[in-house]
Parts: sequence; structure tokens; C-alpha cells
Amino acid sequence: MKGANDSKTSGTVLARGVETLLAIKSTPVATAKEIQRLVMPDCSLRTVQRYLAELEQLGLVRRHGSGTSGCRYYLDGKAKQLFGV
Repeated sequence: MKGANDSKTSGTVLARGVETLLAIKSTPVATAKEIQRLVMPDCSLRTVQRYLAELEQLGLVRRHGSGTSGCRYYLDGKAKQLFGV
């Protein structure tokens, strides 16, 4: 059975996911560091990278490049449909 904290955590995760997608949509060069600065300044860079990896697995974003500094994120498939891109 879910507790009150589970709902709050789920809401936070969903809100951060949506905010991340919106930031990627509106940012010309969406890197993990830029997403951290715009959406999750209270989180470590590694946490931001995990969020982005999960969004990538869900087919919402795609990654271009490699490494922490050269990797950029773009909306993909489902997210493009969701935001009408």
C-alpha cells in the first residue's frame, strides 16, 4: 500500500521529467549540465544524467555525442508528439 510520501515522490519525479522535456525543447544546446542548471540545481550531475537516461529509455529523448561534456539531448518520438514538435 502506498503512503503519503510515495505520492509526493511520484509527483516530484513526474514534474521533473516534464520540466526536463520542456527545457530540452526550448534550449538550443541541451546538455546534462544545462538541464541541471535550469531544472534540477539541487541535484547532482549524476542524478540529472540518470533522469535523462530514463527519458531516453522511454523513447522521449535521444542523445547525440558521448561523454559528459559532448553529449546533447533532443526530443524524440513520443515527446515530439506530446509537444507537437
